[in-house]
Amino acid sequence: MLKSSDDPAATEDWKGLKELDRAITENRLTAYTWKKNLG
Repeated sequence: MLKSSDDPAATEDWKGLKELDRAITENRLTAYTWKKNLG
């Protein structure tokens, strides 16, 4: 469940989601690069 914006812990939650989103994006880019180079 999302916390309200006045909750100080909410900022940490969004930071974690941002890091997760970046990791997923990097993983997709890596997978694409491998596929492109090997295919």
